[in-house]
Amino acid sequence: MKTVIARYESLKSNSRDWTKVHFKKPEFDLVWNRDYSLTKGLFSINTLQGRVKIPFETKGMEQYFDGSWSFGTAKLIYKHGKFFLHFPITKDFGSTPEQNIYQVVGIDFGINYIAVSYDSNGKSQFFNGRTIKNKRSQFKSLRKQLQQKGTASSRRKLKRFGQRENRWMTDINHQVSKALVERYGANTLFVLEDLTGIRRTTEKVRINNRYKTVTWSFHQLRKKFEYKAALHGSESDCGGSTLHFSEMSKVRTYRQSQSQ
Repeated sequence: MKTVIARYESLKSNSRDWTKVHFKKPEFDLVWNRDYSLTKGLFSINTLQGRVKIPFETKGMEQYFDGSWSFGTAKLIYKHGKFFLHFPITKDFGSTPEQNIYQVVGIDFGINYIAVSYDSNGKSQFFNGRTIKNKRSQFKSLRKQLQQKGTASSRRKLKRFGQRENRWMTDINHQVSKALVERYGANTLFVLEDLTGIRRTTEKVRINNRYKTVTWSFHQLRKKFEYKAALHGSESDCGGSTLHFSEMSKVRTYRQSQSQ
């Protein structure tokens, strides 16, 4: 019941059109330290028959169990005959002091170039997005063919294609955001292009190009970039090109005063 209520509350808060919520697979929201806990190698979950404790492994995720991360409301789902636990973790990072910022990097997002950076030294880096755009066009073509068939098997394949495309695009966003943050290192102020309202703008393009623009995951890329920048001791801000050049001028002025 709590999961159903939460789903309707999300619809309302996101100002989406009212629709009936459907659950294709069993799932359950678990509140940290009330419905579940992870201590001493045991996953403890509250059930109708009482507490159940199951061993779990932290291989590859040891850093998140050092006591500095906070666990949030998890989601228990049943998929492919197995149970999976998806839980969010958060950690507070202090802001980088202004006097420690030694460079500013402006970053714009796009389709032909998924990301373009311009730093305080006047150097740019381009992440070509044409290969990504072409592959997404292939996904679109395959999806159209399956939709035209309309059979039960084609609908199953259509679902698998959609999940595969989402995983692939998420991995691309991880790679691009990681490459940018690691290239410029700590104590960097990243100024990101403000794409607020971009969906309404892209919906006005021609129908043949609408899929590429409307479904592009700019928001996901920005969110991944923001938390990776914080992990590396840098700051990120969302502004326009005017902010890029004014902030870069401040950094150049500061460097000149230091050298003098």
